[in-house]
Amino acid sequence: MTLLNDGEVREPTIPPGGDSADLDATRAFDSAQQQTIGSSPFGADPAAPAPAPPVYAFAPPPAPAPNSPSSNFDQPLFSSYAQPPVRRPVRIPHFGHLLLLSLLIFVALGIMALVLGLASYFHLFGFQSSAISATNIGFDLSSEAFLYFVTFGFALFVFPMIWNEGYFSGLQWRGEVARSRIWLLAGIASACFGLALLDQFLMPGPSNAPIDKMISSPGAAWLMFAFGVTLAPFFEEMFFRGFLLPALSTAADWIAEKVSARTPVVVGANGRVQWPQAAAVSAAVSLGSVPAVIFLAIYFKGGRLALQILLPYLVVMLLFFTVLALRKSPSRDLARPIGLDREPLWSLPSMVVASGVTSIAFAALHVDQQGHSLGPFLLLIVVSAILCAVRLKTRSLAASTLVHATYNFLIFVLTLAATGGFRHFDKM
Repeated sequence: MTLLNDGEVREPTIPPGGDSADLDATRAFDSAQQQTIGSSPFGADPAAPAPAPPVYAFAPPPAPAPNSPSSNFDQPLFSSYAQPPVRRPVRIPHFGHLLLLSLLIFVALGIMALVLGLASYFHLFGFQSSAISATNIGFDLSSEAFLYFVTFGFALFVFPMIWNEGYFSGLQWRGEVARSRIWLLAGIASACFGLALLDQFLMPGPSNAPIDKMISSPGAAWLMFAFGVTLAPFFEEMFFRGFLLPALSTAADWIAEKVSARTPVVVGANGRVQWPQAAAVSAAVSLGSVPAVIFLAIYFKGGRLALQILLPYLVVMLLFFTVLALRKSPSRDLARPIGLDREPLWSLPSMVVASGVTSIAFAALHVDQQGHSLGPFLLLIVVSAILCAVRLKTRSLAASTLVHATYNFLIFVLTLAATGGFRHFDKM
């Protein structure tokens, strides 16, 4: 800071390359500018004439064009990489993620087979493959737990990199929802337990089912109890209600979108799409045929007739989905709405169809344990449909897992009470 006036410390401006004549002209211009400013106490005098333009020894360089390389000098280096590309919201998990999870399961199966082979070859922990039977509950549960944890470890590593968010966040785990509605969810599990009692009275299963043989001893029963209320509901819900149900719901909406590609999209007040009847029926038939084929394949156990059914079905479905994939839908973003919290807003018909297919697949997984009995098979379909409704209504995978675990707990408690603490299985 200085006490001198601006005019006392101002130095003449010498333009680049100027000579003495240019210096005199510059001093004259500076003197006129100072007199003009000093004539008004507020800076510039509006009545004063505009100052003459400055005299340059050479013409200033022209301004660079907007798209020229010199116009980007003020931008940061690698500016195109400084900002991440805008990603279109995608429903997760979709069918591709389900296929990736299936691949991880096959990899885990390969690792399990390798570990069991090495353990049998080197007789680790006294293990011998020839001594293992189909009813050895310790071996079955330990190998199943190994498969679950290896697959889960792969999933925790792979899917967050694809989803750009946490694994449980992508599956909508939302444990706080389950905690806030714990009594309601316990009541739903009790209702499922009541359905199980009614089913046992109206359509009882066989007395010598494989699952009854697996828990024919107290130690095996307690192992099954612990496994059935912890690991089994967690990993089964992760696959069926965490991956399969959302993937099938998205697939049903995708089929309806492609079928009605030239029809304007109608969105309801809840933000969900209202498909035309033909599109909804097409999605229901194409996805609903999947459990029917699975049932036929299980019933015929891969025989000749099953092969004659599966091959034409696979060819027809492959052609159908190929044609749909080639169709362009101009209203893609409207047809696949996503909520503000990244929740996929599936249409109601798609959720119904996906719940039915998921429930039949869930029941088919346990059909061998129930001795292919119709009563337990129908019960598992109904219970699974209730679990799907809980998952979709609460938007919480933890909620359906809690209902599943509580239902299994009540079933085992009833067995525990009926057998006198797993000691008298002849009373069952």
